[in-house]
Amino acid sequence: MIIIDNGDEIQKFFNQIENFELALVRLDIDTFELAQGIKDELVLMHLAEFKKLNIAQKTKLNEHRGVVLFGDDTTIIENLFYSFHKESNPQLVHQNLLLLESVFKENIILKSQLFSMNKEISNLMGSVETELLRVKKFYENNTPKRYKGIKALKILSKYAAGESIGGEFFDIFEDQSKVFLLMSDTSSYLASSSILSLFTAFKLEKNISLEAQKNLVLDIKNDMKELSLNKKKELKVSVLALSIDLNSYEVEGFVAGNFRGISSLKIDKLQGNDQNLIHADIDDLAFKFNLDRGERVLFLSPGLTKSWSQLQPDFMIEELINKSNIKQIDILDEIFFQLKKDRSSGFLPHDASAIMMEVQKNAIIKV
Repeated sequence: MIIIDNGDEIQKFFNQIENFELALVRLDIDTFELAQGIKDELVLMHLAEFKKLNIAQKTKLNEHRGVVLFGDDTTIIENLFYSFHKESNPQLVHQNLLLLESVFKENIILKSQLFSMNKEISNLMGSVETELLRVKKFYENNTPKRYKGIKALKILSKYAAGESIGGEFFDIFEDQSKVFLLMSDTSSYLASSSILSLFTAFKLEKNISLEAQKNLVLDIKNDMKELSLNKKKELKVSVLALSIDLNSYEVEGFVAGNFRGISSLKIDKLQGNDQNLIHADIDDLAFKFNLDRGERVLFLSPGLTKSWSQLQPDFMIEELINKSNIKQIDILDEIFFQLKKDRSSGFLPHDASAIMMEVQKNAIIKV
């Protein structure tokens, strides 16, 4: 406890107490003003000395965790914990000051423990981030680049891990006469995990109707809104959900976020938007188009588009798509080679996914 006395008045009061147990450090006002690292200490000050404080000294006193005043007048300051005067019961004052000192010591210990915990958490988060990057890399290395041909539709995909927080997810499955594709991009690993769970449940239902797709996107939106309530920073969620009818090759679905569907017919079959799924009206996200014989469409994730714009490779992706003599797998490999060639870490700025679909020239399309 720091004591700032006027003469020896406080000390004379304490001399009345048998078995006095308080540890006191005596300072004058000037020394107190210059002292550093004592904000957590309890300050016992004579009222006469308090009245002498200038603005700077009062400011410093206000920064202390707690103050005790000795004097006859009633003075109210923000951090005043206790006051007594020369007529107070010495034993009772002693007990109260011991209790206060005990509380302050516990607070200092707790603060020290919190600092240690914070450091441990920071180290843990660093380890977790390293581990998540390792998992991303494993996923990248084990994600298949090829999907079997489904009727007259050939589908290939590729993924590269990024350094940014969050992640992308995509998957494709076939049921009866339809193919379903889901792609997502989120600013949270937990959000990506939640979307994966919802997709798995959707896949088990084996229903790829437009209404079922809409309900899936709505379920994702509701889950993301709930997750966002527990975060200081709002989640960013992009989703592309679409189905392809293998009889008519009609594509329909919902898109929220900066996804692209680049066609070999020199048009963008799908142009995304800047909407965050959490705030979007699902009906406003609907789209529909048809695929033609011999047409290729390359679906790009928001992360790939962002990485491409940051790294600025020397060619346009559209140039590759329009060259029918270049194989699908070669196009994907070239895109990702250009993205990663100057990346010493092996990771892109953001997770990146690309899925290419090609309708065979001899496809039978029901009109």
